[in-house]
Amino acid sequence: MHRHDKYGDTDDSDTDQLRTTSASNLKIQQAESQSFIGINYGQVADNLPSPAATAKLLQSTAIQKVRLYGSDPAIIKALANTGIGIVIGTANGDIPALASDPNFAKNWVNANVVAYYPSSKIILINVGNESEPPSAGLFDPSFADVLKGLLAFNNATGSPFAVNPYPYFAYRSDPRPETLAFCLFQPNSGRFDANTKINYMNMFDAQVDSVRSALNAMGFKNVEIVVAETGWPYKGDSDEVGPSIENAKAYNGNLIAHLRSMAGTPLMPGKSVDTYLFAIYDEDLKPGPSSERSFGIFKSDLTMTYDIGLSKSSQTPSVTPAMPKTPATPSAQPKKAAWCVPKAGVSDAQLQASLDYACGQGIDCSPIQPGGACFEPNTLASHAAYAMNLFYQSSDRSALDCDFSQTAMLSSNNPSSKPSVPIPSPTISTSHGREALLKVIRSWASKKFMTGCVILLPMAITFYVTWGFVHFVDGFFSPIYDQLGINVFGLGFATSITFIFLVGVFMSSWWGASVLTLGEWFIKKMPLVSYIYAASKQISTAISPDQNSNAFKEVAIVRHPRMGQYMFGFITSTVVLQKGVGEEELCCVYIPTNHLYLGDIFLFSSRDILRPNLSVREGIEIVISGGMSVPKVLTTVDAPGLPASRIVNFEASV
Repeated sequence: MHRHDKYGDTDDSDTDQLRTTSASNLKIQQAESQSFIGINYGQVADNLPSPAATAKLLQSTAIQKVRLYGSDPAIIKALANTGIGIVIGTANGDIPALASDPNFAKNWVNANVVAYYPSSKIILINVGNESEPPSAGLFDPSFADVLKGLLAFNNATGSPFAVNPYPYFAYRSDPRPETLAFCLFQPNSGRFDANTKINYMNMFDAQVDSVRSALNAMGFKNVEIVVAETGWPYKGDSDEVGPSIENAKAYNGNLIAHLRSMAGTPLMPGKSVDTYLFAIYDEDLKPGPSSERSFGIFKSDLTMTYDIGLSKSSQTPSVTPAMPKTPATPSAQPKKAAWCVPKAGVSDAQLQASLDYACGQGIDCSPIQPGGACFEPNTLASHAAYAMNLFYQSSDRSALDCDFSQTAMLSSNNPSSKPSVPIPSPTISTSHGREALLKVIRSWASKKFMTGCVILLPMAITFYVTWGFVHFVDGFFSPIYDQLGINVFGLGFATSITFIFLVGVFMSSWWGASVLTLGEWFIKKMPLVSYIYAASKQISTAISPDQNSNAFKEVAIVRHPRMGQYMFGFITSTVVLQKGVGEEELCCVYIPTNHLYLGDIFLFSSRDILRPNLSVREGIEIVISGGMSVPKVLTTVDAPGLPASRIVNFEASV
């Protein structure tokens, strides 16, 4: 996960510390619009809104791009057909395999990009997260060869170089009033660069230009820069300097104003660097001081922590008069009777995307299907108008529900061309009210009934199975007692349990083992019985407390080909793989794919296996229960880590 480090001052004698957030960025598609405002979507939290709610929130803002720290399928799917650009990331642990194994890289791209593209507008792949080359116009010479290789790749593919400028950390190390003004884009005397004769008026430009200078000095003037993270916490601990609502609003609000002005930086004038704000939500599970959990611009209930003019319906003015802000266009106010209709001049592609989104939210689009009451006129514009308006009427009927990425508007005129088959009206009839009330009552009754079933079903199953088991076991010895004239319920069951226990004691001895071996020898000679016995013995051996050589050894967690996903398995044995350059010990891992005894066998290096604090029995319970018995918290026991030669690390210091 990401972290934040301190950046140095920007006095004449000092340098800024910047981190590049990736070894490389792979560009999937150039954004067609001049969308330069993005936001980071961290997930180190347990109270985040659903991906669908977040997608709707983002559509109501001027945010055109979102950066993920992985490739969460639920989020990528939720952003489908929204037009929002998506930056996905690879895990640092996957970088060696991506760099050395073409098949792994191909499978990763197929699973995390091809599976969703182009419905989900994946525009960039962020490879790795956070190394630390110094700024001040030059990269550390000890990393020159590595960086040249990476930047050559960026240059050849048109991929940007990502950095994390955080003026907040610079102010924290130098908490003077003039430094705060410099960091918040507020009026100040500036910081003069004697080499370029430029007087920088804000820390953000100074930090970004320091990377520009370093890239230029290395000969990569054509490699673009993207700001992968920047932000300011709105609260912190009592001993933290800088976090506050006022400072966070000033920094982010004035940064957006600066980007919208298209002024650029002194070394990159006339254009705005693509910038991803940190972050959309707080991440309440992050360690460290309170400020680390207080960067969210929106709350988990989807309201704004503070307004910085991101909403399409309203924008706040800049906090400081030093940076003029683009005036906002007043949002359309819905009238008493209003219909949501497409704007004039909207392209067919935008209409189709809006139609797909509206119909994908659960509304009834069957009337505009062939044979439906509203199929005619059979035009994309008519069908989109029907779906967009029905979505609007079925929602809260707020202006945000008739936005559709700024392709729709509210109208007081019914656009239906067929009075007999009108577009859904905004008025709600009495019959509709009764239907809604009945629907609520049915929903309430259904939920309460299902709650009762959920509570009673496991009790009933437990009682039924236990009762059947008692009768079954009791039946072994009950006939003997019946012949003796002893009729006591449960006596046969107690005798059977005692008999099983004595068999276990006897078979644990040398004599018992000899008798068992002889018995198995006879059974194996029987054609059909031998297979049944062998399969049954494997099942019992797997859960045996003795854990002999034929049993499952340990529970294992191994990485799934799709990034961010893992699989449960069982280590059954180890094998030594002899190669031309040496030997490698591999673990044989059984991965159940359907149920406990239907699955696949894989060979993994022991270094690539996570060993959770679960017994074999607990692992089997997890598989049999369909994952319902997985503990809320899993920890791993000590296991060999990856050798240093397999870990890519670009850390450096000034």
